[in-house]
Amino acid sequence: MKKIYLCVTLLLAAAVSFAQSTAWLAPDSAFNVVKPGAGPNPAWNITNPMVHTGSGFSTTPVSSGYMNNVSDYLYFRDFGISVPTGATITGVEVIASRGGCNSGSYYRDTISLAHNGAAIGNYVEDSTNGSTAIDTLGAPNNTWGTLLTPAIVNDPQFGVFFSFQSFGICTFGVFDCRVKVHYQLTTGITGLAESRSLRVYPNPASSAIVVISAPGNYTITDLVGREALRGTVTGNEASIDLSPLAPGLYLLRSGSEVVKFVKE
Repeated sequence: MKKIYLCVTLLLAAAVSFAQSTAWLAPDSAFNVVKPGAGPNPAWNITNPMVHTGSGFSTTPVSSGYMNNVSDYLYFRDFGISVPTGATITGVEVIASRGGCNSGSYYRDTISLAHNGAAIGNYVEDSTNGSTAIDTLGAPNNTWGTLLTPAIVNDPQFGVFFSFQSFGICTFGVFDCRVKVHYQLTTGITGLAESRSLRVYPNPASSAIVVISAPGNYTITDLVGREALRGTVTGNEASIDLSPLAPGLYLLRSGSEVVKFVKE
């Protein structure tokens, strides 16, 4: 059977950034944080740990009995965010569903990012008539007026603040809160030499590849540099089982040479 080899030359000093994002993540817990000058007010009635059904909380955090006043902060945190170290945070989006009054109405709500129990950056303000409002706030290129790092967003103390103002007697409720973090990650392929003797076949491959190389160690990583497999070429040819790999594009490194291949 005729063997077909595919070599891919990588440009020298070519660092590539990829836009990525987390899934929509819900908080595991919520807390009442006293808002200076807002009280004394009833504390938020919260059931921890928070249980999210995929579209909202199974038990809604509420605070009732406000009369022409401003609520304390409702602080959602423990989102389980995991952004790789070294990534650049480019934006944060927040899904927010809130509202509810009885004999009064709330005329303004504010939502902001939070860290270590305090609001950070710019807040979003919404004038409303007291009915339920459902919004997606922020954007992939909006960091809410503050510098965010992986260390900050990965911290369990990172979260979201809600606050309300009312006319008359009001009961506030927050029915859903989810966060998505957007970031850029640079691949670690800068400064690699061209591949001249390193080859793999078949390419694309579904179950295994054969590597043609000088004897030595090899590693297989994804495009963000996470190691997936490693091994040794003992002669000048080795077969590699790809069953542990998810479908996608990978880099095989041997010595100073690199070749791309696709796992179907």
